[in-house]
Amino acid sequence: MNDMSNHSCPVCQNCQNNRLQDERLQVFVCGNCGHVFSENNVAVETIYNPNYYLAEHKNWFLHPNFKLFGIIESCLKNNFDNQNINILDVGCGRGDLLHFLHSRQPDWNLWGIDVSENKEDGIIYLQGDFVGHDFNREFNAVVGLMVIEHIPDLVSFVKKISTVLSGGGMVFLVTINSNSVIYGLARILRRFGWRGPYDRLYHHHHLQHFNSSSLRRLMEKNDFTVVKQYSHNFPLSALDLPQGSRFLGLVYYCAIACMFFVTNIFGGGLNQTIICKKKV
Repeated sequence: MNDMSNHSCPVCQNCQNNRLQDERLQVFVCGNCGHVFSENNVAVETIYNPNYYLAEHKNWFLHPNFKLFGIIESCLKNNFDNQNINILDVGCGRGDLLHFLHSRQPDWNLWGIDVSENKEDGIIYLQGDFVGHDFNREFNAVVGLMVIEHIPDLVSFVKKISTVLSGGGMVFLVTINSNSVIYGLARILRRFGWRGPYDRLYHHHHLQHFNSSSLRRLMEKNDFTVVKQYSHNFPLSALDLPQGSRFLGLVYYCAIACMFFVTNIFGGGLNQTIICKKKV
């Protein structure tokens, strides 16, 4: 099997010497910038049906990352002097971040857009595709929590963020970290024939598997200045356990808890956040 691919890297558009990492899931590694990406033809409407929130990721949506929400709020307050700012949450889902911000900053103008319908007093929800939507306004900040890994056309997505941001506006993106300890362990286990962790992480709904350098490169090449970038984990209470054996679920939980404990101290968390400013 020829493991070299001509598939274009979504970050740097390189088409040469991209390596096929996994044939079953069609996972590729860019030979230029090292970004890992997947091929996928699953419709967005199929991914984000009501079952996505209620069953497939029940714990995730029942236990929002309030610590992360607080960091975003604090950063916005420090950068915009508590003025009446406009914030857009892209792929807002059930609106957990917007609800949190509205409860603490009722004077902020909060917008959310998602393929799923949503409604809440004090927050403007839009249903549809972010890239194709005409907002007819500018925002002081755009937030995308665990969204960009699902986007096939990264350049169009980031350029749209730039279009709707005012000069000096901020963007907060949270995504997976393929340099994390857990990702590295999953790749090692795959080599020894145990595909379970690898298949779970490189799920076909995830198209982009950013490392820290590929995410930074994407933002910088599209006229953003990186303010801060760091790895972290999500709350253990939000962990979705594999279906089936309760014993295996317990083993899985304990293993993840141990790795979260170590990476919270030494780095290499499963997620990463990048905070950027649009160049004026």
